[in-house]
Amino acid sequence: MYLAGIIPGPSEPLGDELNHFLDPVVDDIVESWERGIHYSHTALHASGRVTRSVIAFLVCDLPAARKAAQLVGPMSHFYCTACHCWHRSTCGRTDIQTEDWGLRDKNEVRRCAELWKNAGTSVERNKLFASHGVRWSTLWRLSYWDPSRQIVVDTMHCLLEGLTHAHFREFLGLTADSANRKFDVIPAFEYPFLDIDLNKPREFNEKDIRVVKSIHSLLTEAVADLEGDDPQLIEDHVVDLERKLSSKKVACLRFVSVGLGIGPEVTHPGKKVYRVHWVRSLLDAPSFVRSVPYNFGETKAGTVKADEWRTLTTVYFPIALVSLWGEGSVHRNSDIAASRRAILDHTMSLVAAIHIVCLRSMKTDHADTYRTYMVN
Repeated sequence: MYLAGIIPGPSEPLGDELNHFLDPVVDDIVESWERGIHYSHTALHASGRVTRSVIAFLVCDLPAARKAAQLVGPMSHFYCTACHCWHRSTCGRTDIQTEDWGLRDKNEVRRCAELWKNAGTSVERNKLFASHGVRWSTLWRLSYWDPSRQIVVDTMHCLLEGLTHAHFREFLGLTADSANRKFDVIPAFEYPFLDIDLNKPREFNEKDIRVVKSIHSLLTEAVADLEGDDPQLIEDHVVDLERKLSSKKVACLRFVSVGLGIGPEVTHPGKKVYRVHWVRSLLDAPSFVRSVPYNFGETKAGTVKADEWRTLTTVYFPIALVSLWGEGSVHRNSDIAASRRAILDHTMSLVAAIHIVCLRSMKTDHADTYRTYMVN
């Protein structure tokens, strides 16, 4: 690796100021590409060799890539440097067969950059930048420069800390908050319970009133995912209901029982049990597999690093999700089984794509396979 330079602080270059830092590098590359550089002696050519060098790719996170190429920031309406998709309201669209997804014409982008460069006043330049999202970049001095092809996806920020993070935490909800979230009780029927608001005992406070209403909701709760008369499912529901009721205050249970005309011989055994949403794979990881936070779904785990996301995505998540949703797994009904399998297949496409893009070498067939997984 060759370190060409470091931009001094304390502030970042503004506007087109970054061009001044890139100019020395571009000067050397322009000369090397257009004229070539002769080395008097190399390991394989005793009489010397003429070489030519190019800048093949610009690899950065999104903000740095936009500044280096003098393109408007990623939070603007020009959110993509490669295609014609435009306006923040269309961000996230998936209609990839439309013309908007075609690559930008580099000659048109160059024309917009030259219009900005040749503008006579800063006001005119600002108007052009607002209209086209392009300023003049010193990289345009390279005859082959094509930002739509040469600004490449940054694996760490875009895929591991971006797409992977969004899929597993937001889409699949693999967080402590989602695991502990309390869902609204769905009533299966309505029943005229003794109105607690009109018949509130003198010793009851506002919390007791809420507890009584929660007991009413539990007693009318529908059996989740019931198809037909499944005895086991109904039995499980009753057992779970008993556990939930057992955690309620005795005075509140007595109030509801009296309202229903039920005597003291009725019992309410059990404890309140929380159901875990996600199970981390129980696996003796080999020594070459990097460790990951055991409590990654909790806020106190801190920010999950890119390398930890790579390990989670390519090792732990596939094993855990395949065991939960893959072939041989048991679900309440066929609809849930089909839904979980579809989500698993979709997730494994992402896992395969992440595996390919994290390889230390790349081939054309690898790139084609990666694109297939990402599109499908």
